[in-house]
Amino acid sequence: MYKVMIVDDEPLIREGLRSIVDWEQLGYRVAATADNGNRALELYDRHAPDLMIVDIRMPGMNGLELIGRIRKLDPQVQLMILSGHAEFAYAQKAIAHRTCGYLLKPIDEDELALMLKRLRRELDGRARPDSYREDAGQAQLDLHRGEAFRARPELHGRDAFTSYAPEGAPPPAPQLSIDSPITAADGLPEARRPEGRELIARVKARIEREYRDNLRLETLAADFHYSSSHLGRLFRKETGDYFNTYLDKVRIEQAKRLLKHGWKVYEVAERVGYPNVDYFHGKFRKYVGIPPGEFRKEE
Repeated sequence: MYKVMIVDDEPLIREGLRSIVDWEQLGYRVAATADNGNRALELYDRHAPDLMIVDIRMPGMNGLELIGRIRKLDPQVQLMILSGHAEFAYAQKAIAHRTCGYLLKPIDEDELALMLKRLRRELDGRARPDSYREDAGQAQLDLHRGEAFRARPELHGRDAFTSYAPEGAPPPAPQLSIDSPITAADGLPEARRPEGRELIARVKARIEREYRDNLRLETLAADFHYSSSHLGRLFRKETGDYFNTYLDKVRIEQAKRLLKHGWKVYEVAERVGYPNVDYFHGKFRKYVGIPPGEFRKEE
């Protein structure tokens, strides 16, 4: 899986990005988050991410300065810009640093998922061996003795390691495919797990009850003894929506009901599970077409 680092000074944005799409299903894993540019540089050395999603406006070192420094360290790393403003000057600078995308807040999960799918195809074609260090186990490649493996487009991850690992290096540890559901063979009580439509009906019931909470696909997947990627695919197949899209729709329907009864916008936002009022405004406009304040006046 390709490693991702999220850099944003707002905790709600960092947490939101972790849960807005099913990273595993798309072939990624969020390896680290940072709340400022200096911390991001430290974590970059530790995690060597394949993709960094960076907010432009941060205190201290801003996002453009950060990606400039990262680009000097690693010409291959993918950089995606995150901004609350569609400013042409920012876009120009982002292009100069060879960024792979420009996301506006509030983030549209479908747009992000589409960008990630396109980027994965590019990364797969590039087949960078160091993107799969975890799959290569703990083997240390002796670069000075010329034992480093070379990239081949037709080999990815564990296959690349198997073909080019130095003699005597340990084989990669066996692990589940991200496309495989966790089964009873892995120590989980498969016989007690709901399946198919029953499973999705129970997930939807949990959403209806707990939409106010910080509800995440990973949490529900663990509760029902499935991998999050498998549950996410089942959910979309049955409902036609990504998990987070469905959750948003439930929240917005509840918000409309409360606004009709005269609740204030900030009260509604918190009540339906959006602690950040600006984020709620963006979501409401996306699904309803008008701001919540205007909807409240019309009703």
